[in-house]
Amino acid sequence: MRVVVSAEPQGLDPTTNTAAVVDRIFYNNTYEGLVKMDRNGAIVPGVAESWESSSDGLSWTFHLRSGVSFHDGSAFSADDVVFTIERDQNPDVAIVHPEFYDFISKVEALDDLTVRFSLSAFDSMFLFNLARGDSAMLSRNYSGDLNVQPNGTGPFAFVERVPGDRIVLKKFDAYYLPNLPYLDGLVFSFIPDPSAAFTALQAGDVDVLERSNVENAPIAAKDPNFTVFNGVSTGEVILSMNNQRAPFDDKRVRQAVAYALDRQEIIDVAQFGFGIPVGSHMSPLNENYLDMTWRYSQDLEKAKALLADAGFPNGVEVTMTIPSTFSYAVNSAQVIQQMLAAVGIRASIDLVDFPGQWLDKVFFEPHDYQMSIIAHVEEFDIDIYSRPTYYFNYRNATFNETLRRARLEPDPTARKQLYAIAQFLIADDAATFPLYELSNALIMSSKVQNWWENEPIPNADASEVWISN
Repeated sequence: MRVVVSAEPQGLDPTTNTAAVVDRIFYNNTYEGLVKMDRNGAIVPGVAESWESSSDGLSWTFHLRSGVSFHDGSAFSADDVVFTIERDQNPDVAIVHPEFYDFISKVEALDDLTVRFSLSAFDSMFLFNLARGDSAMLSRNYSGDLNVQPNGTGPFAFVERVPGDRIVLKKFDAYYLPNLPYLDGLVFSFIPDPSAAFTALQAGDVDVLERSNVENAPIAAKDPNFTVFNGVSTGEVILSMNNQRAPFDDKRVRQAVAYALDRQEIIDVAQFGFGIPVGSHMSPLNENYLDMTWRYSQDLEKAKALLADAGFPNGVEVTMTIPSTFSYAVNSAQVIQQMLAAVGIRASIDLVDFPGQWLDKVFFEPHDYQMSIIAHVEEFDIDIYSRPTYYFNYRNATFNETLRRARLEPDPTARKQLYAIAQFLIADDAATFPLYELSNALIMSSKVQNWWENEPIPNADASEVWISN
């Protein structure tokens, strides 16, 4: 099956690369975790077939499947779990999210197929973090470079990467689940231009356009040769404002931006109606999601008054640094530019390449930007607002403490209330302006069967997909 993704990953190791496209290609296809998230958002067995915890949640024992092997032929065992977690905790490895493993004080192999985790405190995110692509199980004996030659336990083994063109995977004949996968292999092609991608689909050169194809969805929906999904994703499209860079170091200016915008109009124009308005940095698929869209409704006079109060009675000039690779970002920026102009915020658009220029200029320090737009597709990533060096440059001690308490709270009802407070705090501060939940807008050949309609975790899981005759 031939799948189009819009961006090419810089490296192929899901634990050390920030780009979600790495997970989208490899997680649940080439790599697997102890547990995983299914298409309904439930945590289900991965290479661990079962697990149990102590009553206080400080000890977790996982029972591994027998007969699991890596693509290089080595057997998977509890020692590999220990190696993987200790690697995740090693600062020299520089994984993307070491905070996922902060509360793991010890991991030990009780025998070849049993491993026990000891936690320093109750962690409501423990299982969830183990279901992420960051927690992919790795071989302790593998000497290859994971950024060049992936080696996992999943249903598809890595074959080759052709820079600027494609990544090829093949069916892993020694996969432990009987009769899976159905497909003989996968080819992920890099076609950033939606029109070119749709042309390739129409010509029969590819089978699936994986996300970011809303421009062509209305046309495809009328053609019986195609299937169109408008599912929910974990991708909050965020209008970011550098909270430590003028003029957005002033809350009143950030609030003026919020009052200048109309989320639904942005969706209708920039996304052809595909997407769901969101007012906080959490997916509607998350059980802790709180609808905060009510906090700011478009009010041009209020926006102008806030700007004047902040010292900009004649408006202000700003720059939006936008990743040109993603059409949703470019389209949204153009609509937002017009809306901001109506209140005196004159925004120029600086188009830059992703992942190179955008990551270097915006994401990495010293965060040389004022405004930007990108989808944050990691599942359950509201914690990024508590990181002082994150590119939002947001600072709020009350938010940090609320989030800390939520993670430590064992009672689901109390935990949900804490997450509600956290979402209110960042919305009220206009720390960023969440625009909409990116539609899982897939266009595919009608022959493709059993693809995920919703995407509760970033991945293009093809383990149970087939192509009909």
